[in-house]
Amino acid sequence: KKLFKHVHQSEFPTREAGRWIFRPEEALRPSPEHLACLNLERQGKCHNKTANVSNTDKSIKVRSANIARGRVMNSPGILEANDPWVWESDIEEYKVLSFSQMSDPETVQMITGRKYYLLGDSLTRQWAHSMRCELQHVFGLSAHEAEETVKYYKSETSFPSKKKLENFLKDSSPNDYFVFNYGHHLDPTKKMESSSTKWEDAFKKVMKEASKASYKNIPLEHVFYRTTSVRHFLRDKGDWYTNSSVAGGAAPNMNVTWSMYGGNHPSQPEQNLIALDVLGKKSGTTATKRNNIGILDTSPMMLARGDASFDGSHFCLPGPIDYWSRMLYYRIYIEKQK
Repeated sequence: KKLFKHVHQSEFPTREAGRWIFRPEEALRPSPEHLACLNLERQGKCHNKTANVSNTDKSIKVRSANIARGRVMNSPGILEANDPWVWESDIEEYKVLSFSQMSDPETVQMITGRKYYLLGDSLTRQWAHSMRCELQHVFGLSAHEAEETVKYYKSETSFPSKKKLENFLKDSSPNDYFVFNYGHHLDPTKKMESSSTKWEDAFKKVMKEASKASYKNIPLEHVFYRTTSVRHFLRDKGDWYTNSSVAGGAAPNMNVTWSMYGGNHPSQPEQNLIALDVLGKKSGTTATKRNNIGILDTSPMMLARGDASFDGSHFCLPGPIDYWSRMLYYRIYIEKQK
């Protein structure tokens, strides 16, 4: 975990991890059917293309009002559903599956031939929905097949009991993957500040429980913690619960620092560093030490993408959240090469 700590503690984390490159020829241009699928996620529609989505939805109405007041900013590509920025890295742990690799038949089989169990809050829900839409409209699965391939479990402030986790993973196999995240509901927000429990202690407790859990048929090598993205509210300019806030950006910013974002209650990089510390420790006794849970470190690359923010906390779909999948797919790809 030393590499991840180094990146998170560096002056410019995104630049330390990799780079966003303007490469419009590789931009994913979703079909109308793909966009219609993505628009079913209530906290994700940022583009202005004609789509079957209700403008009476509260999240859409709030976003529209904030845009009118200049409180949410997005880049042109995000607003056109054609994000021209491509993520690249020279570091193995931050690489993603390339555009060309994803069209290879063997790679498609590698991606579609397993299940993905995703556990977390509404950001994980967004990711699960994005994955399902991509599986349908890029990789050719049916809607039912996509639903069976990507499983989502809502969990925000506490790790599931052994019984609940086993039930969630009852159909899992050694071929499958499990990715979990805790963050935005266990940070120094207004809700946590009103609690008698310190957010650091509550977060550590969940991380420790995850490190000791049994993931049924899924080997620990296939279990990952996805690091938490910064909330893209400008520092000290309001937050999700205030009547005034400023979120987002006009373009990807490779020179961004943690101190630029976090709203009224910044928690990064401190929160992710806690996770790296806890999950980096071997669990069990000396005789039963087991491997560490893996890290899917999407946070540094997302730090630069304030321009893709839906509301300060969530992300626009389609958008850079697609690279969470590609980073996971690259990990699978590398394992298959061994």
